[in-house]
Amino acid sequence: MKNPLLGLIVVLGAACGGRPSDVTPTAFVPCALPGVGSADAAWRQVRASGFTFCVPASWPARGQTRDSIDPRRWDAEDGPLTWGLGPPPFEITTGYSVVGVVVQGTATMSAVAPLPGPASTRDARGCSRKNTPVTMEDSVFMITQVLCRGTWTMTAWRPAPAVYVQGVAHDIREAERLLIVLQTIRFSPARR
Repeated sequence: MKNPLLGLIVVLGAACGGRPSDVTPTAFVPCALPGVGSADAAWRQVRASGFTFCVPASWPARGQTRDSIDPRRWDAEDGPLTWGLGPPPFEITTGYSVVGVVVQGTATMSAVAPLPGPASTRDARGCSRKNTPVTMEDSVFMITQVLCRGTWTMTAWRPAPAVYVQGVAHDIREAERLLIVLQTIRFSPARR
């Protein structure tokens, strides 16, 4: 004879048990940069190792918070955004010339420079690529924009100290928002 209570315990154990979530809640710190976000769409500060940047508050973190450093992955509406130490995972740092202008100012710009599009120089795969040096608060980094088959991969990086923030977008609106995110990077005084 089956015991209904035992059956209920087994079902509840299977439904509620399992691997714990790999997401650690992070403390919400509003983005302190003027002109970033709005009353309707707040942005939050992400604390990375030696630098900070801002993302829309609607982007959830994925991963663990450690020693007051936020997770390395954030999920945008259009794809993941990651930060890290060392060279970026997408090979962008060699073999390409730098084009564009040096930009100085705040993160209120809609884009560093026009996004690569169909008229841009294309490689053998049909992808266009643009590197733009950017200066933000005495820190210089490169923003690399790659458009390939309708997907933008954008990376803000610098070789020393080697850090990067990289994201993906699939439409022009999200690509422009990603460029704003990349322009919010601020390095701690010790890392400049």
